[in-house]
Amino acid sequence: MKVLIIEDEVLAVERLKDLLSAYDASIEIINDFDSIESVVAYFQKGNAMPDLILLDIQLADGISFKIFEKVDLSCPIIFTTAYDQYALEAFKVNSVDYLLKPIQKTELEKALAKYKTIYASSPTLPTSQIDQKLIQEMLTQMSKTYKKRFMVKSRQSLIGLPVEQVLFFFTESKISWLKDSDNKKYAVDYTLEELEQLLDPNLFFRINRKYILSFPAINKVSNYSNSRLIIDLKFSKEEEPIIVSREKVKHFKNWLNQ
Repeated sequence: MKVLIIEDEVLAVERLKDLLSAYDASIEIINDFDSIESVVAYFQKGNAMPDLILLDIQLADGISFKIFEKVDLSCPIIFTTAYDQYALEAFKVNSVDYLLKPIQKTELEKALAKYKTIYASSPTLPTSQIDQKLIQEMLTQMSKTYKKRFMVKSRQSLIGLPVEQVLFFFTESKISWLKDSDNKKYAVDYTLEELEQLLDPNLFFRINRKYILSFPAINKVSNYSNSRLIIDLKFSKEEEPIIVSREKVKHFKNWLNQ
């Protein structure tokens, strides 16, 4: 199997090479590139497509999806990224898989096994087709700016509270509230659904219908019944346990480990 690595972090390239070699010593890494320009130049010279590409989303000279505007990458792709998992969920249908950094040995092995099952066993199967509309949506998502502060009412005054000081958002009596790092509680004029769109997903995660958390808000995460997780939250006075919804457990673990 011939593999091309497109990645701008030297240490990440070396790790991928080591992991690939450990997985299968017969894998041939034909080249590695760190920029859009170098990849485009390589293929425009008529070089053949590899069997598989490992493609970082953020390269030295921009978002790697721009490569698809200039080159028809007609081979299977495994995306690698430090971006939030939800933002890339749609790419499961257009690629072999995507891996969150730092790349874990077991996750890469699963992706390679998936590649072999889907593609390597039958060369007549269609290769990945990248949806240009989806790419544009991803570019828009990645360039999106997120809310930096909230104007909240404190007695008779309005104060600007930076998001870095927010521990979590929650709903109570049909009102949305935020709790800050000083254990102060303020009402906000947004629903949790609206807050999900306004907040940086690398900094905040919605664990259920009632809570959106930041990492500093978490004291402890423990296993709970039915494959769920229970959160010990700073400054929370909830009598009922704060539970991560079962369908969000995997995503939540990835978010914690980013």
